[in-house]
Amino acid sequence: MVHKYTAALAWPFLHKPAFALVIEVEWDATDPNSQYKARIIEEIEEMSLPDMFRRCLDLHKKYEVEGWYGDAMNEPMMNLMVQSGAVIPLAPAPYIDDPNASSLYRQIIRELTREDKKVLWYGESSLPGHVRNLPEDKPINISEYPPVAALGYVAAALYLWLQLEYKKKPKTYFERIIKHVEDEDGGGEDEDGGGYFPE
Repeated sequence: MVHKYTAALAWPFLHKPAFALVIEVEWDATDPNSQYKARIIEEIEEMSLPDMFRRCLDLHKKYEVEGWYGDAMNEPMMNLMVQSGAVIPLAPAPYIDDPNASSLYRQIIRELTREDKKVLWYGESSLPGHVRNLPEDKPINISEYPPVAALGYVAAALYLWLQLEYKKKPKTYFERIIKHVEDEDGGGEDEDGGGYFPE
């Protein structure tokens, strides 16, 4: 089994502490039909940003996190991180500068945690309660809810990564037949140049 670790950090908002989490993605790289399974393995919250940065750096080293996501365009917060001396490689979360980012994050969280097609498991996380407590009758700025913001950041990164991974998976015999039938020129090869019949 292959394991990939991704993380997110959301800044504090008013009296609400900063929130960070790490997810583990697991799959069998030798099996084209292997399903990806992600689960939350660590989550922390801190009012003190220097303490949060140090704890995030510890998580970064512990899991060899491949990518941290958050609002990396918030210059004052990024400056505080640099000044703390505990710097993590925080990248802008997908859609962070989109006017509809909050709605996109909520939709992606719902998509990845759907019971009938679940990819992301909460485990013992406190996050389901935070998600349920979001206002449903009005638009929100997700950055005002740090736990859900962090979840949205990492969920969006996971969602985009999965789209790329599924495209790279080798085609099965039946997928090659479908490709052949849909091919307008009626050729007998798949897009990778291989025959659609099994060897």
